[in-house]
Amino acid sequence: MASPSPSPRSHRETLVVSAEELLHPLEARVFQLSQELTQTDPQVPALSDDEVITKLNMIAETLEEVETNFRKERSSPYRRDGHLIGNLLQVLEQNEDFYPMLEGKLSDLSMNRVKAATCRLLLATVPVNSRAIVRMLDDDEEMLERVCGFATDADPGLRCYATGLLSVGLRDRSVADTVVNNDTPVKLLKRARMYATKLEKERQQAVKFIQDHLRLASSRHKKTAGGGGNTSTKASTPQRSLKRKHSDIANRTPAHGNDHGEITDATASMETEEEEEEPAATVTMQQSWPISGGDEDVLGAFEDGSIVMPSPEHHEEDFKRLVMLELLYTLDCLGSMGEYLEIFAPALKEDIIGTVITFLHSKNPAVISHTMTLTSHFLAHKKFSFSLAEAGGVDLLFTVFKSQQAAGQVGLLDRSLSMCLHGFASSSAVIERLVVMNPDNMLSVAFTLLSSPNDRARQNAVVFFSLTLGFKVILDYFEKHNGLYTILNIIRVGNHPKSAAQRQLAQDACLCLRH
Repeated sequence: MASPSPSPRSHRETLVVSAEELLHPLEARVFQLSQELTQTDPQVPALSDDEVITKLNMIAETLEEVETNFRKERSSPYRRDGHLIGNLLQVLEQNEDFYPMLEGKLSDLSMNRVKAATCRLLLATVPVNSRAIVRMLDDDEEMLERVCGFATDADPGLRCYATGLLSVGLRDRSVADTVVNNDTPVKLLKRARMYATKLEKERQQAVKFIQDHLRLASSRHKKTAGGGGNTSTKASTPQRSLKRKHSDIANRTPAHGNDHGEITDATASMETEEEEEEPAATVTMQQSWPISGGDEDVLGAFEDGSIVMPSPEHHEEDFKRLVMLELLYTLDCLGSMGEYLEIFAPALKEDIIGTVITFLHSKNPAVISHTMTLTSHFLAHKKFSFSLAEAGGVDLLFTVFKSQQAAGQVGLLDRSLSMCLHGFASSSAVIERLVVMNPDNMLSVAFTLLSSPNDRARQNAVVFFSLTLGFKVILDYFEKHNGLYTILNIIRVGNHPKSAAQRQLAQDACLCLRH
């Protein structure tokens, strides 16, 4: 006898259970929190400031943790559609009132901790929402001015996250053009110098390092002046009217485009701006390395009894973590403006060379990486390049890279250091100086980066050799180490590219062979 068919009620219950099972608990949590933050029902009591802070931080904390797990499991390009982090961001996107609500929190008279939580949450959405953040800052001058003010505020949380938000906006040239002409860059330069000064051990090492290398440079100049110099390493290099930019500069175009320009807006909203370097949004969940052995010295610079400290009860990040993040965001902001003439004179006044060399003595790979990226942008100024070389900073870049590799931190600095190589290669006068001084370190690192797992690092290394093979010393090194074979391998891989970056890499490799 056939079993009785289920009643309509039991069938409906089965459907409900199935739907709930399909919804991840974190999706349900983020959905509920976002609805509570945007509800406007007059019958429902308004949320208190503490409740708003807690809910904003809970969403941000969830996104940060899931994004970190996603990056551990995946390799670039980081496409989030179909993954939990993509689903969570989609939940927020589908709430039409959510992002306008966040902008409103930055515009109204909310307390600083509400604004800090809002900035933190916006940063957590950067992997798919960076264009919207750039538009928010670019289209509204008052909002940009407000965020610049937040980035120099006395409140540690607001200052930290607003600096991060500003670092995202500065990826766009039109935003950077505005900010570079106000007093924000000078304040950020002073902050970076203050951080470097507070790292007493690293600062002492940097001062001794610079003094020793300046003495060596002085004696070298005297020998050159007395003996007429040795010009055997010089080689003519054709001048190029258009210098190649770093391979990630495309992210600053007014259209905020990436390597997948052909993708529709709907699809692009669920993808990252193919950026293999840790973007500002994901810095928050990196392993919490100490800045140095003297963290307490740095923290002491910010201690103030009038400041409300972060509260774990409201899911706010601890103060030590905020200090670390603020340093990284500050370096990102300065790097994004580093190519501007307007910032160069103030940077020299604030001892940018000493600051860079101090941070390169840090034991924290994140600080080193962000410092290298900052350095790559300042290399647009020849005076900076020559001064860095005289102070030993150029050789230090390569030495630190090799030390990190020897310590097992393979790949962490590949892209940031490759950007420095590209910066050096953009000026034949700078390369000529480096070749005369000590080319071995530079060339061995450049050759290592040709085999980096990072597509962008390989691309910058290829461009480096494209621009410098006119120097006999470099050409001899390239031939001795089978550089031609390496370049041909890159072209072979590019015949079946898995990404636009690999396709561009193969094209650059072909151009390299023409030299």
